[in-house]
Amino acid sequence: MKQSIPIPVRKALRKLGQDISDGRRRRRIPLELMAERSDVSRSTLGKIEKGDPSVSLGGYAAVLFVLGLTERLSSLADANFDPVGRMLEEENLPKRIRLPSGGGRNGSRKIYVSIALGTRFILSGDCGVTIEKGAKALLSNMTKAGLHTRSVLRSSPH
Repeated sequence: MKQSIPIPVRKALRKLGQDISDGRRRRRIPLELMAERSDVSRSTLGKIEKGDPSVSLGGYAAVLFVLGLTERLSSLADANFDPVGRMLEEENLPKRIRLPSGGGRNGSRKIYVSIALGTRFILSGDCGVTIEKGAKALLSNMTKAGLHTRSVLRSSPH
């Protein structure tokens, strides 16, 4: 039974194949040499340049490597380019956060700072106010640096 590929995926693969073909021609690389350098057969390279979905991702990646275009390949599913995933993650953030007024044993407490997609930094010390200011300063600096910081400050006495 033949696998059904969604139309937008077929179009994207055809465009990728055409772009690969154009890139090879701009570099004046013959088909045989490109196939040899990317360690695929000539027929597979032909399929890649047509955007054939039956060719493995590894074949496409090898050809992109020969063209010097692999740096963009590594960020295809990067969280920075995944607004739906980030939106779903943000839905799990609590609506309201309350910091306890008193500290725990010896006045120390931990401030948990959740940044971006679940990366967790833990700052701890004896003075809760200083830790809280430090966590807020960290978030402020990250925001100034242009990093995505849908952040949560949470405190727990320990």
